[in-house]
Amino acid sequence: MTGICGLVGPETGETATMLERMLDTLAMRGTSRRTVKVKIGNTSYVLGVRESPSFGAGGLFSNGILTLAIDGYFCDDAIEKFLESPLPGSKAFREFYKSAGAYAMLGVSGDGLVGGRDPVGQKPLYYGSDKGVVLFASLKTALTKAGIANPKPVPPGQIVSITNSATSTDDTYRLENIDEDNISEESAVEKLGSLLTESAIKTVPEGSALAFSGGLDSTLVALAAMLTSRKPELFTVGLENQPELQHAQQVADQMGLPITVRELTKKEVVDLVLDVVQATESIDPTVVGVSLPFYATCQMARAKGLKHIVAGQLSDELFGGYARFEELAGNNATIKREVWESLVTASANDFEPGDKVAVTNRLDLRCPFAYLPLVQYALRIPAGFKVRVQNGQPVRKFILRKLASSWGLPASVVDRPKRAIQYSTGVMNVLEKEAKNRGLGLRDLFQEQVA
Repeated sequence: MTGICGLVGPETGETATMLERMLDTLAMRGTSRRTVKVKIGNTSYVLGVRESPSFGAGGLFSNGILTLAIDGYFCDDAIEKFLESPLPGSKAFREFYKSAGAYAMLGVSGDGLVGGRDPVGQKPLYYGSDKGVVLFASLKTALTKAGIANPKPVPPGQIVSITNSATSTDDTYRLENIDEDNISEESAVEKLGSLLTESAIKTVPEGSALAFSGGLDSTLVALAAMLTSRKPELFTVGLENQPELQHAQQVADQMGLPITVRELTKKEVVDLVLDVVQATESIDPTVVGVSLPFYATCQMARAKGLKHIVAGQLSDELFGGYARFEELAGNNATIKREVWESLVTASANDFEPGDKVAVTNRLDLRCPFAYLPLVQYALRIPAGFKVRVQNGQPVRKFILRKLASSWGLPASVVDRPKRAIQYSTGVMNVLEKEAKNRGLGLRDLFQEQVA
């Protein structure tokens, strides 16, 4: 849990102020601050970092040639290898892309500045320029406070290099919509199960919280963690008397895992809107609707003193989980294209808001379905395994349901229809009624909170 920022420009009082404004705005992502500067000619290349050492993820690292500000984690010893690496700056930076993880990085060396994010885009990183100064930061508001009018996200997997004030990009590590494999359902189920348990080992720390609904995704993640000798503590939220809460409790009891249930009042839902809008930096109705119950879940996990929150994000994108996939059943070419387009937008729609909500609550977000080897394999699974017509009805996430069945999960999980969290928790109904009562649309309601 770290906030990072970078600046390329002349060394003036104005650029120093820009850097300080970014670091001030990133305070929610770390308690202490450090900066590193490299000057080449008349241009300064500067890193800033806000870090919380007690979390042990991210921070400032140097191999004597390249200094890195890292937000996130790697699933192997990538940082240790970097610290011993004699490679020059840009090559040392690229070595990290051989490792799975969730990360955003900025680095400075005698070659200039280099930056990038993991290929899935699990950690936020934005950039913009003004008056010949280029800025990077973990939050859009950090850039707007420094004078950038329209910050843009660094594309996942893309490496941005600035040398002698000239900018270049490298898309070598960006995900590709690769061809499907000619495989059987049985082998796909077996491989997915192996990768999900491997992911649990790599991404789920012992003693983590897990955002749990008792649905297919969160239950598979919980079981994968259990199969690898991790016992996450489950948390679920919903409106008072929402039937989904009872279901989550029943599934947790069947699995023998502790669960904390929080029943939200309508007032609590409305009162959380400001916090969620500020945390996510968004007034998009879907982003706010999805993030609000997750925010309440993170509050519970933090109150218990936990440091990591695990979620089932990316399952819907990879395996055709959204309602719109039903009408595509049987049209495999279109399903494949829609899966890819959903994956491309997942960073902005899911990971960036989710990370910001978790960090605001002093938690580190972990997403086992976003484990890079699993993502790359899922893209090769035939579309017909993801959405299928069975007994005259379209079945979304078919192959995941086969995995859940092979792992012995009950029919109440395997066959449970997918419902978007903002509706299954009852949150969206409250927000829509509140907006209607005020004579506003949802965007206007959310904008009113931060005006």
